[in-house]
Amino acid sequence: RRVSLALMQCKSDPCLYIHKEKIKKGEGVLGIGTYVDDLPCLSTSKQAYSDLIEQLKQHIPIVDLGEAKWFLSVEIKQNKNYITLNQARQIEETYKQIKDTTSQKEWKTPMEEKLFNTQQQYQGKILCNKDQEEYRSLIGSTLYVSEWTRPDLAYAVSYLSRKLGKATSTDMKHLRRLVKFMYDTRHKELTFIKNAKCNTIVAYSDSDWGNDTLDRKSQSGYLLYIYGNLCGWKSTKQSSVALSTANAEYIALAEAAREGLYFKNLLHEFNHTQTKVNIWTDNTGAKKNAEAELQHKKSKHIDIKYHFIKDEIEKENITIGYIRTQDNPSDILTKPVSKTVYDRLCKLIFDRQIRPKGVC
Repeated sequence: RRVSLALMQCKSDPCLYIHKEKIKKGEGVLGIGTYVDDLPCLSTSKQAYSDLIEQLKQHIPIVDLGEAKWFLSVEIKQNKNYITLNQARQIEETYKQIKDTTSQKEWKTPMEEKLFNTQQQYQGKILCNKDQEEYRSLIGSTLYVSEWTRPDLAYAVSYLSRKLGKATSTDMKHLRRLVKFMYDTRHKELTFIKNAKCNTIVAYSDSDWGNDTLDRKSQSGYLLYIYGNLCGWKSTKQSSVALSTANAEYIALAEAAREGLYFKNLLHEFNHTQTKVNIWTDNTGAKKNAEAELQHKKSKHIDIKYHFIKDEIEKENITIGYIRTQDNPSDILTKPVSKTVYDRLCKLIFDRQIRPKGVC
């Protein structure tokens, strides 16, 4: 079978294969991710990469594509000091799918800021089967972009994904607006810089209490940084109704902790010893609840799976810090925000010269 490989020189990234012996000997990090017959190789040593190629050639025919430039519609630009990822071409293809591509209006945010303050979100007729298929197709395309390179779109995609199979004309209007905004901002890109001095895992969590006016469930969001670079994010609706803002923030805090511990264990496989995961929240009530040894009577209704964070804090695997709401970049993952807030938070996420509080 023909197998193609592409080299990416970077400091740390998830992978499925790890050459542990070379890592232990201090010969660099070598990892391979797999997707059908495409295998991106991530290495800190060109010699280790060359050795891998020679070993693979003894077993299977391969094509060495050299330095990676594209992978699964993601454009990769490698510089001496940083790597950038963007999906401008994928976004352009998605934009061609919407019926009205002649609109000249440029939206400033992914969603309307005051959407939840009106009944607009419940208006409109149910789409016919053909339009439902178009809606699902567009959701799939926008979800792919938001998962890979555009965390600023994560909340909008999460919200619109709730209507799959029962979308209305109003939902389609919001989705087309999102695609148009995505097209207008298609050149936004994630940047990964060399930062060997910053050896901590930093996460930011936030929640918007009861923002779904139908079932009153809250929205959680978190961003996770490794070596000062954004490597993970998520925006999702919580599975149960929280009785207070502090409870909603506590659940979001636990979800961020779970992701942080996953990356901590992953880096351990690369022989990178991470002592703690630092999580920042803008709610002092959630912070105190997490740090309390005993369960508070006001949080007894919260599912037991979220209380594991208390044990991890006691073991000193996790520390919790407080950050002001205006400095918390994960706020963009929990609700529609104004243009001013959107621009400020996007600078923290996409500008390689600026990093949020707590990140090296």
